[in-house]
This record gives sequence, structure tokens and C-alpha cells, in this order.
Amino acid sequence: MNNDDIRRLNQLLLLHSDGLKAREIAKELQLAKNKVNRYLYDHKRTYRKDEQFRWYMEPAGESSDPVLVKLNNRSGAEIFTYEKFSALADWTHGSTHREGQPAATFTSIDGNRIDCDSGSEVQMLKYLHDNNLIYACGGQNLCIPYNSAFSTGKSYYPDFVVLTRDMHIAVIEVKSAGAMDYHGNIEKYCALKEYCIQHGYEYMVVDPTCDYLTFEELRDRPVNRELLDMFDRWNSVPDSPVQSYKFFDDQVVKEWHQKYGRGTTLGAFRLQVHALVIRYNWYNVRHNGFKVFSKPVRQECTEQL
Repeated sequence: MNNDDIRRLNQLLLLHSDGLKAREIAKELQLAKNKVNRYLYDHKRTYRKDEQFRWYMEPAGESSDPVLVKLNNRSGAEIFTYEKFSALADWTHGSTHREGQPAATFTSIDGNRIDCDSGSEVQMLKYLHDNNLIYACGGQNLCIPYNSAFSTGKSYYPDFVVLTRDMHIAVIEVKSAGAMDYHGNIEKYCALKEYCIQHGYEYMVVDPTCDYLTFEELRDRPVNRELLDMFDRWNSVPDSPVQSYKFFDDQVVKEWHQKYGRGTTLGAFRLQVHALVIRYNWYNVRHNGFKVFSKPVRQECTEQL
């Protein structure tokens, strides 16, 4: 069976919650019954058969997976059908929103083509598919409107929208841990959170390359007591009349690591500093690394963090 056959098979079973027999599936797909049977039996992690020989999509709960258990708004998530998921956007081809060619292209379980900006996005998609965690997946086609600190009426397109096997719609943004405290990404996080709570979706901002670290896990990361005390002192010093703001960069962070980072790697120490930048709501002008202004620009989402 080719990708189009698999996509149609999955859609068919999702539309028939009471299951279908192999001959019924074969008739609908206009395929040989033995070909359909062979595929279903070879993929029993995805499909199951009852005593009446009717086939179903195999459920797999989010709570059983160590990554999807981190999804936010699980208690407020609504149940959605495949039709409602499909109607959210045209998922056929999810385009990258960066200039130039995508880093890679991934074909989802339901046959949608997803252009990826990075290898970490591919890693997340492979995790969801290889562990049989979703029914459907679409790329950057869902538009979330938001206002930034500098302009209004902006548009944000999260990396993936998936239909989980608990029949929840989950919006997933893949972001490196070192970029989660960038002020622009915090604004997008706040817009994502508000949008998903309003619509009954689950959501997640995650770094697959950092043991699937989420935004919340980074924000709440334990911080060395001496480093925290130093930050409090540093933040409380009044700005000079000449310099209306103060900042630190990656070289300063390395110096702090030598002083306060005993027993931790530089990478782990950097995560602590990124966590504090989020907690203090400082303005970070770099996506990765540090150049953080102590007087933040206006951020309406401060209380939501």
C-alpha cells in the first residue's frame, strides 16, 4: 500500500467508529482484500481487530507517553473528530515560514506533506509517528493572531497540529531551549496558550534535542541559590543616568559559570540563566545566547507565565 492508500485507510477507520471488516475496507479503497489484510496484520500497533473481525484504529493514551504527558491544558481539552481536525486548515502541504528551502520534508501518517525548518522538527515528528501517538498531523497552516511589543496584528504559525489518539487536538511548537527566553518567542508562547485554552486544544513548546524539555520545565528549572541571589542583587542596582539599561552577554555567563556553576556543565548552567530570564521577564534580543536588557519592553503576557 502506498502513502495515499494508508491515508485513505486511516481516514476511513476514523470515520467509522464502529469498525469495518477487511472486505468493506477493500471495497471502499478499491484494493484487493488480501492486500488490505496483510497491511493491517503487519501494523497491529496502529490497528486492532475485534471478535467480529472488524478493524479499528488502536487507541494509545497520552498519559502513557513520557512526552505527551507534558501537554498543557489536558483537563480543558475537548474531544474532536477527524472531520473537525481536517476542517481547521488545509493540511495537504504545510509550508515553512522561513526564507529558502526547508531543511527536510516529512510525510505524516495521514499523508500530509510537512516542510520542516530544522532537524529537531523532524525528530519530533518521527517520535510522534514511530510511537503510534497520533491519528493525523498537519504543518504550519494554522494561523494564530497576536500582538508583539512593537506591532499589532501579527500572525504566528505553530510548527505542528496533531490529532492524538485520545481524540484531542494538540498544537506543538518546536523550539531550542536556548531560544525559549527570546522575547519574541515568549510572546508567541503566550498567544499559543491563550488560543489553545480558548479553543479547547492542548499545547506544548518543546526542545526534542534537550530530552524533550518544555517551556514550563525550563521556566521552573531549579537554580543555584548563589546565582539566584546574585541575580536579585544585580537586578536591584539602579540604572545609571548615562546607561538607561544594562545587559549581560554569553561571555559574562561563562564568567558566572566559573563562579557559581560548580558541579554543572556550562550547558546546564546556561539553562539556569535562561530560566531566570523568563522568570524576571527580561528582554532578550538574541534567539540563542544572551544579551538581556534589564528594563523589559511591554509584555502583556507577564502574569500568564
